[in-house]
Amino acid sequence: MRLRQIFYESAFRTIWMASFLATGLLIGGCRKQNDPRKASPVEAKSTNELVGSSAPAVPVRTNEPIASPTNAPVSAEARATNSTPSEIPATDSDRAIAFYNDGVARMQGDGVPQSMSEASKRFRQAAELGHPGAQHNLGVLCLSGRGVTQDLAEAKAWLQKSADQGLAEAQFKLASIYANGIGVPQDFKEAVAWVRKAAEQGHIEAAYNLATLYVQGQGVEPDLAEAARWYLTAAEKGKAAAQSNMGVFYASGRGVKQDFAEANKWFRKAAEQGHPLAQFNLGHSYAEGKALEQDYIEAYKWYILAAGQGDKDAAKEQLELGLKMSAIQVGEGIRRANKFSARLETNQPPVLNARRPATK
Repeated sequence: MRLRQIFYESAFRTIWMASFLATGLLIGGCRKQNDPRKASPVEAKSTNELVGSSAPAVPVRTNEPIASPTNAPVSAEARATNSTPSEIPATDSDRAIAFYNDGVARMQGDGVPQSMSEASKRFRQAAELGHPGAQHNLGVLCLSGRGVTQDLAEAKAWLQKSADQGLAEAQFKLASIYANGIGVPQDFKEAVAWVRKAAEQGHIEAAYNLATLYVQGQGVEPDLAEAARWYLTAAEKGKAAAQSNMGVFYASGRGVKQDFAEANKWFRKAAEQGHPLAQFNLGHSYAEGKALEQDYIEAYKWYILAAGQGDKDAAKEQLELGLKMSAIQVGEGIRRANKFSARLETNQPPVLNARRPATK
């Protein structure tokens, strides 16, 4: 049995699909500009790929919490105002906010008929008045073709305007555009420049992808210490894939001083979120007794959980470890795995059919 190393994918490889086509729009209410508010990150269960998932909720300078209209309702205090044209305030700033809120309402069908085309018109009105959240949303809609004609050049232009105003989510998406060559020549140096701006504002996915760029040397010189620093930033904010990577870094001494206890700490954090690679490596630590007491039952539990998500190495280790265990121990490992799955309310396949392999 051995620690399985990180399997690196290209940074940003699937971000634009997740962030744009899943509609990572900004949803907010009629607030005074520059009134700082925070939102907690919402992470989906990670895969083994070191790429970003859908856009998390993060603090933004314009105070509209980032969320997806498909899975995150607007809170009562952040509800749109549904201003009619006759009620729109006189100043450009207030008019922009009113148009933006009306766009949100029409996007969600909140008090008015739901219509992405009407929402896009309101976002355009607000965007032309300089509202960064509206510029971001219009860019996303132009990229996906929802409510407007798909236009990659226009999408990039609006996201650029929003990013130039300091909106972290727009900076992150602009970095993804350059990294993937979406409507522009692929340019990792430009991607690094924008993803760094977003990461420095606390954007979790930006920090994670900046770390991966440092590992791969795309747009920057390879630097494992810098990679570890940015993975740690994302890991401390709860990103499971970053926590798993920090575990591997500490276990292998890559970018940080080797420390198996610290590795196990990060493996556990990611494993408890359902990350299969972390579950495999935590199982390995229990099986080998690396910086914790050897425990075949716990190892078997984590191997079952990782194998249940399609990890072939975990399935192999589970079978081999089962030969060393009694039927009672195997049964306890299965019970613990099922208890863990029930607690997370995951959609993993049932593991009740896991059995101790027959001895020859």
